[in-house]
Amino acid sequence: MLVGPLVRYGDIEPQIRHREITGAKLNQGLNKIVFGFGKVVLLAGVFEQIKLAGLNGKEITTLGCWLGMLSFLAQYYFLFTGLSDMAKGLGLTNGFVYPDNYTNIEADGIFTGMIKSFNTTVVDFFSEVFCCKKNMNKVFTFVCYILCGLALSIWYQAKVNFIIVGLCTAVLCILEKLFLERPLSKLPDLVKYIYLLLTALVIFGGLYFDSFYGYKKWLFALAGVNVKYTLSVSVKSAVLKNITLIVISFFIVCPPAKRAFCKIFKKLSQKSQAAYGRVMITKTIMTVLVFAVSVITLAAEYAA
Repeated sequence: MLVGPLVRYGDIEPQIRHREITGAKLNQGLNKIVFGFGKVVLLAGVFEQIKLAGLNGKEITTLGCWLGMLSFLAQYYFLFTGLSDMAKGLGLTNGFVYPDNYTNIEADGIFTGMIKSFNTTVVDFFSEVFCCKKNMNKVFTFVCYILCGLALSIWYQAKVNFIIVGLCTAVLCILEKLFLERPLSKLPDLVKYIYLLLTALVIFGGLYFDSFYGYKKWLFALAGVNVKYTLSVSVKSAVLKNITLIVISFFIVCPPAKRAFCKIFKKLSQKSQAAYGRVMITKTIMTVLVFAVSVITLAAEYAA
């Protein structure tokens, strides 16, 4: 459970002596454990394969660099959110209710909102430590965001590239707060998502490389500079082999697609009592299937 949200003693203390283990909590907790387990074993593993193929220094391709870095970000997104889901699920099965450690990446929040949506409890903790409040003068805002970005980067790993990424993240959040928030808010959601994708790739791509040379080489390759091919056979094979799980991942990550999918299920379940039963049976079968495939995949990896 320690892998999940940063839980303060003051928030959890009342639940230590007074908590209930109900059927609803057990059901919700077990579902979170299973689907979190599936994210870690199935989805994170899939994107690791594409990452290794796309960011292979011996076979640099344009699409490989794009897909490889996207897969790098997706791998750690699913690894982190999966572990957070499992932690919260374990808490629920023991009667504890923990705060959410991540939220959907919405376009309205732009880059600053995306940062706050990931590892929410840690971001809130450091924001409180460094007094990052809404109504602050510009100088104090700059100092607080820089300190918060520095602390967050060291929290994950005290390496030079992590510190640089943390500082760049803080600077972009400052620019959004001071200058960019209003013009960006007027853009269509599709443009906002493209902005989020590009800024996340350029900034967080620095986490993958230990040297500036490797990072610069990757940036040039994104534009097709110093590459011989557009797409390698290994990247194409990794994508096509896992296309079903990639599509499922898209529905999990993209809030509009996720809402549309949930809306369809809700409409189907509201048609009649029999329809509701069929939807619930389908959900149960999907949960069992995810758990079974995850266990088999994990066992196969250990056997190999």
